[in-house]
Amino acid sequence: MIRKKGFMPMLVLSLVLFFAAYATLIPFEEAEQVNLLGYRALSSFAPVSTLILAGCAIAVQIVRKRFFTN
Repeated sequence: MIRKKGFMPMLVLSLVLFFAAYATLIPFEEAEQVNLLGYRALSSFAPVSTLILAGCAIAVQIVRKRFFTN
């Protein structure tokens, strides 16, 4: 498999997005609002923000696989 220029930055971006998606579910007591799951987390929009970030990470992976490998 030949990797084109930009393969690694796309991989790093997708990993950052996956970790950000995971981080939105982490409990956080100082949060001002309760999220849709019923507890205080880093993101008060969880699980919606989790799904959006995970979807973006998957889209980056698809683009990376399609356009940055042979």
